[in-house]
Amino acid sequence: MKLCLSLKTPFLPLFQYTAPLIKEATSVASGGFVAGRFKPQIPRSPFIKGANATLSCVQRLHRIGASSIFLACLFLLFAPALFAQDRTDTVTINTYSPNILIPNKRATDSTEKLRRELPGYQWLFGFYGFGSYEMHNANFAYLRDMQPICCPNATGNFTSFGGGLGGVIDLRLSNRFQIQTRFNASLLSTTFLKGTHDTVGFGEDQARMRVVPILAEHKLGINAINVQFQPTLGIRLADQLFLDIGVNMALPVAMDYVYSDSLRSELGNHRYKNGEGTLAAQRGSVSVSLQNLSVYALGGLQWYIPLTRSTFLTPFVRYQHPLTDVVPTSIGGVVTGNGRDFTAIPLTNGSWRMASVQAGVAYQWGEGSINPIVRETVYERDTTTTIAQGIQTERIRRVSTEKGLVVGEQNGLVLERTVIHESYVREVPQAAAVKAALTITGIDLDGTRQANPTVVIEEFESETYHPLLPHIFFADDASDLKQTRQIQLLTPKAADAWTSDNISNDALSVHSHLLNIVGQRMAKNPAARLLITGCTSNIGAERDDVELSMKRAKAVQNYLTTVWRIKADRIRLQARTLPEKPSSNDIADGVAENRRVELSATTPDILAPVVNRLITRSLTPPSLELRPSIDAPAGTRSWTMRLLRNGSALAQWTGTNEVSEKEVWRMEEKVLGESEIPLVATLTATDLEERSASVEERVTVKQVTVKKKRAEQLDDKRLERFSLMLFDFDRAELNSENLGLLALIKQRIQANSTVTVLGYGDRVGSKEYNRDLAFRRCVEVKNFLQVPENRVKVIPIGNDFLLHDNSTPEGRSYCRIVQVVIATPLQK
Repeated sequence: MKLCLSLKTPFLPLFQYTAPLIKEATSVASGGFVAGRFKPQIPRSPFIKGANATLSCVQRLHRIGASSIFLACLFLLFAPALFAQDRTDTVTINTYSPNILIPNKRATDSTEKLRRELPGYQWLFGFYGFGSYEMHNANFAYLRDMQPICCPNATGNFTSFGGGLGGVIDLRLSNRFQIQTRFNASLLSTTFLKGTHDTVGFGEDQARMRVVPILAEHKLGINAINVQFQPTLGIRLADQLFLDIGVNMALPVAMDYVYSDSLRSELGNHRYKNGEGTLAAQRGSVSVSLQNLSVYALGGLQWYIPLTRSTFLTPFVRYQHPLTDVVPTSIGGVVTGNGRDFTAIPLTNGSWRMASVQAGVAYQWGEGSINPIVRETVYERDTTTTIAQGIQTERIRRVSTEKGLVVGEQNGLVLERTVIHESYVREVPQAAAVKAALTITGIDLDGTRQANPTVVIEEFESETYHPLLPHIFFADDASDLKQTRQIQLLTPKAADAWTSDNISNDALSVHSHLLNIVGQRMAKNPAARLLITGCTSNIGAERDDVELSMKRAKAVQNYLTTVWRIKADRIRLQARTLPEKPSSNDIADGVAENRRVELSATTPDILAPVVNRLITRSLTPPSLELRPSIDAPAGTRSWTMRLLRNGSALAQWTGTNEVSEKEVWRMEEKVLGESEIPLVATLTATDLEERSASVEERVTVKQVTVKKKRAEQLDDKRLERFSLMLFDFDRAELNSENLGLLALIKQRIQANSTVTVLGYGDRVGSKEYNRDLAFRRCVEVKNFLQVPENRVKVIPIGNDFLLHDNSTPEGRSYCRIVQVVIATPLQK
C-alpha cells in the first residue's frame, strides 16, 4: 500500500526537508502508486474554514493581550506622578478693586501664581528601564546568512514585546529647551507565524485516490540583542512636562533564529517519521555587522517628578517609527528539480521594519545644579485722597503706572518678581464732612445687656469674709522674707500694738499681713500648733535643693518666734522639693507659685477667714461697653474716646486710621464715689483734611444709700460675701478647707435669702476653658448649699474679668476663687 501525495507549488520546497519523514498511511484503498503530480482544486471543507478561524482568533487574542499588558505597564509607571504631591507654590490673593481702595494704604495683589521651573539643574544623569510594544511589518523568506526557508514568505503584520536597560544624560540649553542622550541594550524577541493550505492524496491509482485537505503552520522565531543610541531635543510644554523629538540608531550585536513546521488534517495531526508533531527544520545564528544599523524617528513625553532638590523620578513614553530595515532579508527564490531533488535560488531582497511604543521610568540626579526659578507678578497700588470742588460724588482715577523686575533669592529659589506699581487719586466732594457717633451699653455680670443704661450705686450693710491664702511666695533661689510681699513688724513692741482692724477691705491687703494675722492668733491660742513646709520649684538653681526649702521654713519660723514670741516647740518644720499639690512647672507662672512656704494649723481658727463688717457699694451694671462709629470720606487721621466724671478722665482710648470696634470699661465703686454726678463719654475724630467732629453721650448715675433707704423706707438687704479658694490645680472638687467654710455659709442662708455664686479664674489658659472650669466649681458649691432653684443664680466669669493683679502668685491665687453672695432682706 503506497501513499500518494499531491501538493500545490508553494509546498514543494517544504518536502525537500519533510516529505521523507512523513509516516505511511495505515488505512487507505488498495492499489498501486500513481506517479506524477496531481493538482486538484482545494475544497473549502469545514476543516479548512475552522483552521482559518482558529488561526485568526489566536492572532487577535495575542494582540488584545499585548495591548492590555502594555496599558497596565503605563498605569504602573505613571501612578507615582498621578498621586504625587503638587509642588507648585502659590500665594494668597488679596484683591482690591479700585472703588474700595483704602486711603494712604498700599494694596498688594498677586495675580499670577508662583511657577517653579523644573528640572532646575544644568545637568542630569541617571539610569532607566523600559518595556516596549513592537509592531512588525515583514515581507521576507529568510535572513542573511540563513538557508532559504522552505515555506512561504513571512509576510504581514506581527506584534511582540521587548524591553531593556540603559543610561541617560540631560543638558539644559535654556528655560525652554534641553538635549537628552540615551544609551541602552534591548532584547528583541518575535515569532512570525503563517498558515498555508494544501491537499494530500491517498489511493492505489489516480482514479480511486482520495484527496484530503491539510493545514501547514510555519513558525520563524527570532531573538536579537540590540545596542541603541538615542539623541533627542526636549521642548518644555509645562512646568514638569517635556516633549522629546529625535532619532534612534539601533545596532544588533547578536541574533539567532529557529524555524519549525507542523501539519494537521481532518484525519488527525500528521506526525513525522521521528514521531514528533512539530519539526524544527532549522536552527542557527545570523552574523551582524555595522551595515546592519537601523534608524528610527522617535517622539515622546517625559514628566520630571522631584523627589528631593537634587533627584527626580522621570516616567516617559515614546513612539519609534522605522526609517530602515531591521536586518538585510531576502524574499525567497525559485524552486526547481524533479521528485525529491529541489533547489532554492535566492532572488531579490525583502523587507522587515519594526515600529514600537516604549514606556519606562528613569531615576536621575543633578550635577552642577542651579536654583529653581520662581516667577510672580505683584501689583502695588497707592491711593491718596484729596478734596475736589465741583463734583457731587467721590471718584477714583489712576494717575500713573510703573513696571519693574526684581530678581533675588529666597529659600533656595531664584525669585523673579514683576512689580507693577499703580497710583490712584481719590477725590472727595468739598461738602463731605466727618460724622461721629457713640453707643453705650451696660453689661451685667451674667452678660445681660442694657441699652442707654443708668448706673445705680447702692449701699448695703455687708460682711465680707476674706479667706487666708496660707502660702508665702519667695524670689528665685532666695529665702529672705524681706524679698516677699509680707509687711515686716521688726520689733515685738510694734507687734503688741498691731490689730487686724487696720487691714483694708481687700484680699491682697489681707494676704500681705498673713504672718501677723497668724502670729496674733497663735499668741491668743496657746494650744494651737503650726506646721511650716518649705518648698522649691525644683528646676534651675532650685533643683533638688531641699536645704533651700528648709531655709525658707526657718525664715518664717524665726519671724513668728522673735516678733510674736511663739515658742519654737509649737512650730514644726518640714522641707520638700515641689509642693504636695503643685502648679504646672511648664509655665513661668506655675514655677513662681511653687517657690513657697505652706502653713497648716491644728486649730481651724488660726487660718480662718478675716471678716470685715462695713458699708459696701454695689454697681449695676458693673461694666459699660462703648462702641464708636466714624464716617470720614476723606479718611480718618486720628480719633480719641474718653470717659469723664466731674471733668476728670476715668478712661481714655486713642488711635489712627482704623477705629476700634468696641471698648469695655469695668467700673469700680471707689472711682465713682458717693455722688450722683453723671458719666460723660466723648468721641472726637479728625480726617486727613484736618476736619473734625465730636459727639458726647451721658450716663445717669443714681445713688441709693443706706441712710436714704431708711429715711424713705425703701427695701433694703444685708449682703454677706464669702470667697472660697484653694481649689486643686485644674480641679473643681471641694477640698476640706472649703467644706468647713461652706458649712458656715449654709447656716447663714435664711428662707428669704437669695444666693449668687460667681466663679472667677486667673490669666492662665483660654477664656473658654476658664469659664467652663469656673462653672463646674460653681455647680459643686450650689449642690452643697442646696438652695431652691428660684433663689440661686450661677455666674461663671472665668478670666473674662480679673479680680486682682495677675503679675504676682498671690494675685493669681486670689483670682481662682468661687464667691458666694447672700442677700437677705431687712425688716423695715
